[in-house]
Amino acid sequence: KKNVAIWVGYVGTDYKGLQIQRGVAGIHSVENELEEAIYKAGGISEENYRHLDKVRWKRSSRTDKGVHSLCTVVTMKLEVAVNSWLNDVDGIKIADAFNAYLPANISIFGVVPVTKSFDARRSCYSRTYDYYFPAACIGINNESSSEDVDQRIQDFRRTLKSLEGRHAFHNYTVRRLYRKSQRRGTYSPSRNLIADEESSEDEEPSFKDTHDEQDNPAADIGEERGAGRRAYWLDESEEGKDPVKASHFRNVAKCTCEGPEKLNCPSSVVRIRVTGESFMVHQIRKMVGTAIAVFRHVLPEDAIPVSTCRHARVVLPLAPPHGLVLSGNSFFPFRGGYTRAKGGTGGYFFSKLGIQVSSQIAERMNSFWLEKLAPVISSSMNEEEAPWSQWLESLELNRIDDLEFANLRDAWKQWQNMATMRRYSDEH
Repeated sequence: KKNVAIWVGYVGTDYKGLQIQRGVAGIHSVENELEEAIYKAGGISEENYRHLDKVRWKRSSRTDKGVHSLCTVVTMKLEVAVNSWLNDVDGIKIADAFNAYLPANISIFGVVPVTKSFDARRSCYSRTYDYYFPAACIGINNESSSEDVDQRIQDFRRTLKSLEGRHAFHNYTVRRLYRKSQRRGTYSPSRNLIADEESSEDEEPSFKDTHDEQDNPAADIGEERGAGRRAYWLDESEEGKDPVKASHFRNVAKCTCEGPEKLNCPSSVVRIRVTGESFMVHQIRKMVGTAIAVFRHVLPEDAIPVSTCRHARVVLPLAPPHGLVLSGNSFFPFRGGYTRAKGGTGGYFFSKLGIQVSSQIAERMNSFWLEKLAPVISSSMNEEEAPWSQWLESLELNRIDDLEFANLRDAWKQWQNMATMRRYSDEH
């Protein structure tokens, strides 16, 4: 056996997410297909088949129903000959042996050897997602002047930039999934969700298919307190009933947009690119939904800074999954073998290795994007048809009451003032 990293891409439309779900009827995931294909090709033994824990199966990121990927990395102990990479450093032959048993909407781009300690989830320190949506959502159409397009893109970038940095994104996820049980130190509740994005926590929340309750863009975030209210303040004395933990804080390194572009469809498309250490379930789709709502004046301009305050509770819109693609991963280097310094003098030192997208793997990724993934995304980019027509209609119908948000804003400003006074007092 050899510990390997497998580069995988897939069109998520027909699957209930990436993660395999044992014993749950009607749940067909990407990992179901991967496990079956690798087993049929001889990469998993009969003894370990349907026991992925025995082959130390780990993935760099998880995706929800309908979400796509160009660069998921899976690590596992593969049944393979040691010399399999002679004259084939990217493991293309191994990848194609697996692809022979995979449907056309899933593809393995390469299989590369890694050290025993390399773990796709723990070794991944940065993830990048692209989100595509119709440019008409921010007022750009085929008749828009170049000046109007540039201005709208600049304005939208400013809205997105307010999401950058380390914030409490508790309003952008299902909060209960990221709280640890006081008794066991594990995530509660036992009810699960397939995650849109990966959590960086040492103990991952376990996820089961209840995502349909979240498909309504204006759906409540599922917390028992505050039912019926869409925006309210929770002070420290009340926070114990709906706590915000350290795991709700996430660092978004970059959030910007490019476009518009055609993407082989009549309507222009805007691409948002988000990079961060890790993301919670629904976080990126709620970030996108909130940014579009702010731009369209469905939410007030200060909705983002208010909603990222740990005491604020706000129901935020959830954008459709159809345009979300995992497009990049960055991994910590791992230790290779001993290497003598250049010139052959001096002692030996550990060389640092890492997994990177080679030109050959990148070419295979690009082909999958052009032939399989881009056409699927472009087919859903008409703002006058589902899912976007329904989402935009629901967005308008589920506005937060102005007075309700004004009360939240007043409490937020008062909290800011008190925090400023405390800092001044501490400094003097």
